[in-house]
Amino acid sequence: MGIDPIRRPYDLRHTYATFALRAGISIFDLSRFMGASLTMIDCHYGHLARDGRDHAVALLDAYARDSAAWTSGGRRRRTRKHARRER
Repeated sequence: MGIDPIRRPYDLRHTYATFALRAGISIFDLSRFMGASLTMIDCHYGHLARDGRDHAVALLDAYARDSAAWTSGGRRRRTRKHARRER
């Protein structure tokens, strides 16, 4: 009796990696969780990773919205609270 077909620990590790990448966990985080190199994860499972483009675009959009508080010279505009503190 037992599990048919026989499953090895490596099979469970592969299943975990596959499910994790399909769920959206980054290759970098997965390599840390599994104790494997980033290169190994990328070579074996990279094709399963979601495209990070949408996430990168969302981060850049959020940064662009936040940067409205910055001047063209790259310095944060002073608010009254900050201006009083500097005196």
